[in-house]
Amino acid sequence: MYTKTASRHVHLSLTFMWVGLALTLLATVVPFLAPQVIEDHIRDSYPGYSAGELDDAVNGWLMIIGMLGGLAVVGWGVSIWATLRASRPKLWVSLMGGLGIALFLTAALTPEESGDVGLAPAYGGLLVLPCIAGIAAVTLVWKASAPTTSS
Repeated sequence: MYTKTASRHVHLSLTFMWVGLALTLLATVVPFLAPQVIEDHIRDSYPGYSAGELDDAVNGWLMIIGMLGGLAVVGWGVSIWATLRASRPKLWVSLMGGLGIALFLTAALTPEESGDVGLAPAYGGLLVLPCIAGIAAVTLVWKASAPTTSS
């Protein structure tokens, strides 16, 4: 049974999870609506690319972004489900949060052969937003299940 303060932490953590899910969907959809940002980034990094190579690289990044976005949506769903059911939420939310941040760091910071990061920095920055919501959610879930001292 949660205390009143713990219930508030659970409610806030769920709010951050729903916000994180919405931000993940936004970060996943925006590159598909504006692929020219990825194209410009790749063109700057690889000026010798032909039009076909450029299209292939853009499509590759869109595929990666779509798959990572899909995995992130599943992670948010598992976290929300575990928290609502009070089914070991610390474990699931922490695991999903850790995996999400690891995927973000890999996608946003991995350099390519040109020395530039692979993902356009504008979209790498957009991917930070769901991570912030995830850190807040994990913190609140841990606070909610922290043992309380009775006087």
